[in-house]
Amino acid sequence: MSQLTNYIQKELDKGFSQDLVTKKLLQAGYTQQEISESFQSLKSAEPLLRRKSIEMPHMEFHIKWSRWVFGILAVLLVAVFGYLIYLYEGELPTFEEVGVPSSCDGLAVEEKNVCLLQLAQQGEDVCAQLSTEVLRTLCTEKYWEKDTCNFNFLVTKDTAQREQCLWEQAVEMKDTSYCYEKIYDRYDCLINLIDEVGDVSLCGENILCYEKYAINKQDETFCDILVDEESQMRCHREYQVLLTTTQ
Repeated sequence: MSQLTNYIQKELDKGFSQDLVTKKLLQAGYTQQEISESFQSLKSAEPLLRRKSIEMPHMEFHIKWSRWVFGILAVLLVAVFGYLIYLYEGELPTFEEVGVPSSCDGLAVEEKNVCLLQLAQQGEDVCAQLSTEVLRTLCTEKYWEKDTCNFNFLVTKDTAQREQCLWEQAVEMKDTSYCYEKIYDRYDCLINLIDEVGDVSLCGENILCYEKYAINKQDETFCDILVDEESQMRCHREYQVLLTTTQ
């Protein structure tokens, strides 16, 4: 049974009506749907409530025949009534006080952070529960929308999945920056991306990229694409060196 349901049961046991409990919870920040579902879950308690209502006439019968017991009960009832009035007039419970705990509770810190990030990605408002300011900031700024690959790696710790994700992003966005983020096979990523897109200019000003692409295609003329003569000469020179070492 959830904390919200427990709270409602306790309030009903104290004598508050359903309407009054509903009003208090609405003021505390709960939605009508949450409250209605919690009341619905308490239907299993109806047999107990009916049993109590059956026992009341029996209690009243004994009260009539025991005046001193009646006196004690009267005092207790006055005390309880006064206490209920005090509770009702006191501060209403906040959402945090009555709130239902998240499904991540009970996990170790690192596992809980992962769980909370996954809930946040699904639209849950749980960023404040993360253990560090950095994670709370990433969560609040919806880091998963800005950098899907690194967010997934933060959650899964799966390096192979991150490498594949970066390659897919590079192809989709036609952006070599994703290749440079890879831990392994950066230049293989660049060369494959150039082949995929059909544009060697994706190498930009990276001379080594042109050298590796020239060797991959066994075509030294790709060095001539470089803008300045010095870079071209270096590319041709490195091409000959790399070609020799690969033979």
